[in-house]
Amino acid sequence: LYLKAKESGNLLDKESLKDTSVYRLAELAGLFGAEQKEASSASPDTNNKDIKLVQSTPNTSDAKPVITNVPKSTYEALPPLPKETNFLYTNKPATKNTDGENRTTPTPDLGKDTNTNPVPSNGGNIESSPPKVALNSLKLEFYTCDKRKSTQGISLELKITNTGSNTINLKDLKVRYYFTDEGDSDAIYSSHFYSNGEKEDVHGEFVSASSKGTNEYYLELTFDKGTLLPNKEVYVIGSITKEDWGYFNQENDYSFGSESDTFAVWDKITAYISDVLVWGKEPD
Repeated sequence: LYLKAKESGNLLDKESLKDTSVYRLAELAGLFGAEQKEASSASPDTNNKDIKLVQSTPNTSDAKPVITNVPKSTYEALPPLPKETNFLYTNKPATKNTDGENRTTPTPDLGKDTNTNPVPSNGGNIESSPPKVALNSLKLEFYTCDKRKSTQGISLELKITNTGSNTINLKDLKVRYYFTDEGDSDAIYSSHFYSNGEKEDVHGEFVSASSKGTNEYYLELTFDKGTLLPNKEVYVIGSITKEDWGYFNQENDYSFGSESDTFAVWDKITAYISDVLVWGKEPD
């Protein structure tokens, strides 16, 4: 711009360039038309930050082109460069190595499905397969807090769990505890707790377990109401005493168990659903 201004007849020295703006040099070089010159003369040239250079035709045929701001739209109109897609992220999942992998829907393991019969894996030997779950079955656990051989009260704590697939109506349930009834005084059952209702919903009846003239009996517990869902339990607590508060010899009672300090599986107490034995072993 300095050289062009000198060609246009404007005398400038290099020292004056320090105080002359680029816009003023372009004006002195004759790069603006008459309208731009009038506008520039009416406004100060000290602030050139907001001034846009306007390209105009040079006054002489040998004028050098002036670099101006290229509109943004010019860049947007350019054709896009070819993209390298080798390392671009896409939503398409990467291909996995599926050699030896079954891509179809997996077949359910019938051995883990309790609603179907398990398929034996030993050439059809059905004896080694897990047994089917019975429709009506239960597990009985027993605990007695009075472990003395001679006692005035037989303590009965029962935990009954439904291990079948059907809901058990407890009105159909009977539980039998076998013992010997020493002495002449009648035995009495007292209900202390029933987790599926009130303690009055549990009743005890004494039945002779052997021929006439022996002292072997069983206490049969029945229930007025209550249901037991699969995998749920019911607690029954009671005791057997005598009218005269006489003593029982628990050592010769079939159902007596003194080893456990908590509820433990006990098969010398029997249980029946609709009069069918579903738990325990009856005495010989």
